[in-house]
Amino acid sequence: MKRKYITWTLVSFWLFVVIIFILSLIFTGSVGNISTSNNGNSGTLMSVKLTAEEIIKHNVSSDCWLIINNKVYDVTSFLLSHPGGEGLITPFCGKEATRAFDTREGTGSHSGNAASLLTNYYIGNLNQTINLQSIKKQIKQSAKDQFVSRKGEDD
Repeated sequence: MKRKYITWTLVSFWLFVVIIFILSLIFTGSVGNISTSNNGNSGTLMSVKLTAEEIIKHNVSSDCWLIINNKVYDVTSFLLSHPGGEGLITPFCGKEATRAFDTREGTGSHSGNAASLLTNYYIGNLNQTINLQSIKKQIKQSAKDQFVSRKGEDD
């Protein structure tokens, strides 16, 4: 009986080690849809190239990136604050949205305030490689510092 206990303990231990090893391989290669690299630098940098293929991965309201005039915006944190509701933006998550933004989907144009707010969510130009961690921090801080709710203003 004691021998079985020792055997099961050893098997369990090594199984646990293997699982941890496999998980570390999975998570050091990617986080969600973002591939990571440290480009030879010390520390971990989360770099991502803003290709159309990468933008397509961010196509849900909980992770919404837009391409507007060849610039990429992470508007995830803005969706619930959009004066017209998040439903006007979410169909364009992960897509080219220049025409929709410029024409308000055929109903006019956005105000200068809307264009100004958009800059708070800018993460880079299409096909640019960025450090995603610093961009996310910048967006969060910028949105916190500069976002002003404009009730009744037509954005």
